[in-house]
Amino acid sequence: MLITKALAVWLLILLLAVTNGVLRESVFLPALGLPAGMLVSGLVLCALILIVTYLALPWLAVRKHKQQWSLGGAGCS
Repeated sequence: MLITKALAVWLLILLLAVTNGVLRESVFLPALGLPAGMLVSGLVLCALILIVTYLALPWLAVRKHKQQWSLGGAGCS
C-alpha cells in the first residue's frame, strides 16, 4: 500500500513538472528571456515539489525509520 501511495505522489510531481515545462515555454521564457525564465521555472518547480511532499506526508503515514529509509532509498536502488 505504501508503494502505491508513493507512486501516486511521484506521478503527481511528474504531472506538475510537465505542466511547469509548458508554462516555462509559453509564459516564462517569452516574458523574461532565457536565463530569468529558466530560473523562475526551476524555483516554481522546487516550490511545487516541496508543497506536494509536505501535503503528502500525513497521507503516506510513514512512521517507522526503516520505512522512511526504504521509501527514500527506493529511487536509488
